[in-house]
Amino acid sequence: VCLEEKDKNTKLSHLAHVMTLYKTRSYTRDPFSWVNVVCRYLHEAFSDITLSLVTYMAELLDKGLPSMQQPLLQIIYSLLSHMDLAGIQVKPFNVEVLKTIEKFVQTVHWKEALNILKLVVSRSASLSLPSYAHGDLAHLEVSRMMWDGSSKALPGKTLEFHFDISE
Repeated sequence: VCLEEKDKNTKLSHLAHVMTLYKTRSYTRDPFSWVNVVCRYLHEAFSDITLSLVTYMAELLDKGLPSMQQPLLQIIYSLLSHMDLAGIQVKPFNVEVLKTIEKFVQTVHWKEALNILKLVVSRSASLSLPSYAHGDLAHLEVSRMMWDGSSKALPGKTLEFHFDISE
């Protein structure tokens, strides 16, 4: 299929080349590298359905054979590593994908499951400064002065958090 579409879609030409290397047994790198490359080219060619692929892989993982669990976890990790997680709807993704991955944290595939969870958290976690109205800044300053007196310095790197308890 990739070879037939190769002329129409240049993105599939890379996938066709990797598949040809696989077919001729001349791909020299490790299997995980091959999975990662194939997932990257699939995402480049079909980025609009990558989330559906991940959801489908999670369903196979949940209902499929135990012998397929590790390869499916690797495929899910590779697909997610190429996706932009900022644009997805969080609730359906958590229900359809992450709940399934969570089940594997207490199994022999815990490393793969934790790698997926770490990837998702690191890619989707972001901190932003809240925007305050001018009147809120006075409340913020009073709250900060009140909390600053009770803080203790810890060794090493620390994060500062400020809470507005007036609401």
